[in-house]
Amino acid sequence: MAIPKFGSNIATMISKLQDDALAYAKKGDLKKSVTTAQKAYSIAPQNIKTLEILNAALIRLFDFDKAIEFGLKTIKLNPNSLNACDTLAHAYGYKGDWQKCGEFGKRALEIRDAMVMTSLGGKLPALPQVKDEPNRTKNIISFTLFWF
Repeated sequence: MAIPKFGSNIATMISKLQDDALAYAKKGDLKKSVTTAQKAYSIAPQNIKTLEILNAALIRLFDFDKAIEFGLKTIKLNPNSLNACDTLAHAYGYKGDWQKCGEFGKRALEIRDAMVMTSLGGKLPALPQVKDEPNRTKNIISFTLFWF
């Protein structure tokens, strides 16, 4: 593959390809987003941002096998990648592998919780109380790994 002429700075070239891939995804041209991100990947296969762009576009294209392939590559480089854990949970869920779906879904929730706790300075806000009996209350928290 010929390297596009963006100047001699490889980091600038990769950044340009990433920006283009994100712009294509935003416009809904996911195939072009993947093609462009794959160019960046061919230059720097260990670039987390490029891998995360591929993860997001591939899952939206319902290309679950490729999403799993790139999600696992991302996890190998960054075990705390929320993007990769979400991608893997969804891809495995769509493929019916509920064990791996649950494993990566749980990891994604743990990573997200840690991010929230960090952003809140380690203190959770008060949760809404729902009465289930006259003398008791329960905190209600709900989440889903899928949306349709």
